[in-house]
Amino acid sequence: MNSIKNTDIKWYALSSANLMTKKIIRAMSSAGCRWIQFGLESGSNNILKLMNKPVNLKRFVEVMKNCVEVNIKPQLNIIMGYPGETESDVDKTLSYLKDNRKHFSHVNCYLYRLYFNSNIGVKLKKQYFNTSLLKQDVEKYNYFTNIDNRQHIDKYVSFLEKNSINYNSVFAPK
Repeated sequence: MNSIKNTDIKWYALSSANLMTKKIIRAMSSAGCRWIQFGLESGSNNILKLMNKPVNLKRFVEVMKNCVEVNIKPQLNIIMGYPGETESDVDKTLSYLKDNRKHFSHVNCYLYRLYFNSNIGVKLKKQYFNTSLLKQDVEKYNYFTNIDNRQHIDKYVSFLEKNSINYNSVFAPK
């Protein structure tokens, strides 16, 4: 890492908070890193467990604080509408964002979309004999999930705007 210190090049990275240590974060900052995009995905342990996402929410806060200390702006990715997400899970994510808003620069909001190579997609492939039929069903699932999750989308986006939290999303509140 020492070979790229003190450059004038500013850059950003995508990373898992689980991989970050103070030493790595300091080295990245010295090398010109100014933003790190982290896949938080949810502030609900229930949803993180469903995603098989090994995120420790308390540790995540410490990683964000370590970034801010060395002038790296953490950005968070959130997935809205993951299968099984309840109103309570949405509320937990929004509370997490509100409680920790001073530790990140903005939130990138994504709507859950089922992909064939995801954990859920692989399980479905094993259940279907006809993959073209599976593809049609997945496209229908994604379409109707987007419609069904409109209430969650509106809640996320309205919350972010109400609390003046910077965000990127293709969705706007109604």
